[in-house]
Amino acid sequence: MSVDSFSYASKPINQTAKDKTESATTTVPGPLPSIVGQSSLSKRTNSSTKYVYQYGIKNIGLTHSLYQQAGVFVTKPIEVEGNIVEVSLSTYEDHPLFNELDGMATDRVTSIEYYVALEENPSTNDWLPILPEGIENVKCEKLFFRGSSAKLRFTADINEIENTTVYKNHMAMDKEDWYFTERGASIQLAVPYDQSSIYTIDYVPDAALSDPWTISVGNKASKKIRMVEEFPNGTDSNNTIKLSKYPYVDYQKINEKDTYDPNTDAYRPIDVFLTEGTIASGSGQTQKEFYPMSYSSRTEFTTKNCTDYKNSKDPSLNKYSIDPNSTYKVFEYKQEKNKLIFTESFNRSDFYYNEATNHGNATIVVHYDYLVTNFRLKIILRKNTGDDLVVTPMVDSYQLKFKVMK
Repeated sequence: MSVDSFSYASKPINQTAKDKTESATTTVPGPLPSIVGQSSLSKRTNSSTKYVYQYGIKNIGLTHSLYQQAGVFVTKPIEVEGNIVEVSLSTYEDHPLFNELDGMATDRVTSIEYYVALEENPSTNDWLPILPEGIENVKCEKLFFRGSSAKLRFTADINEIENTTVYKNHMAMDKEDWYFTERGASIQLAVPYDQSSIYTIDYVPDAALSDPWTISVGNKASKKIRMVEEFPNGTDSNNTIKLSKYPYVDYQKINEKDTYDPNTDAYRPIDVFLTEGTIASGSGQTQKEFYPMSYSSRTEFTTKNCTDYKNSKDPSLNKYSIDPNSTYKVFEYKQEKNKLIFTESFNRSDFYYNEATNHGNATIVVHYDYLVTNFRLKIILRKNTGDDLVVTPMVDSYQLKFKVMK
């Protein structure tokens, strides 16, 4: 087993805005295109005269824009193959800073929230909050109260009280006017809640309790897909084939057993068949097909998976033999990530030409499962001010990163 990582990148996302425009109309003389044929026009007009007009607009200018309080962006389902163990996020954000009096930079009044769902069609409760890499503190998170209590997106570190500030309309509240509840998961107001005000909070997530930068992905969030892959020309020159997917190995089932045999156990990660073959079987005879041990009632002419899934030791492979003194009519192989290694190539060269290094040729057919997980990313861009300031945050780019067990 090993853990690899890869990522899914995006293009820029802009906040939605409502634009109000003023326009000027100008008439431009010129010929009009034919709207209806002359014959049909005469039939419809009879003796009365009809006129057709065209109108155009030019010189449109933007005179005023008003940004919405919040804009929401949701990705299409992102399908990721492999045994995903965790997902993280990297972003580039742009938060405008304004001072109402002179336009000089002050503190920000915007926030961006990120959520990941491990479902193709997530419900409200399926969205999990995530903090981008490199962001140590949560800034200007909008609080939504039920009564006088509001739940935070992440559990706050209650020992970082000096780095925690609750704001009411961007004015810092006294520390005595609020306090943490549920060990930092929520805050409670000690003064009456004002429904006409906007409350925000700066705080430090409790990373020791729960990692806000990664979301753990279990096998339950993934879907197993059965794959049947054929290699009609056998292996490469190193007796190896490379599968197009990474086979999923359920180590929980394997480790539940004191001893495990990937050939006879009810759970088998991989089954290999040899079909359409011309393989020497002794006494001048040939064999067309070799089945996995679990499919065959006979002990000869089978394939055998020698991978040590339980102890991760590298096994040695015994070679197929039709020597009367040491017959062994089994083709052994082992798995290394998405590769299968055999003792022969099974290539399509002439049967007798192959005799020195191979016992024949065949199509290799591999049955295995692989995992697919569907992700969605949701981004909420908030303008945490009640006035008409032209202010909105923006996500310049984002990158989802996945760690995969292979």
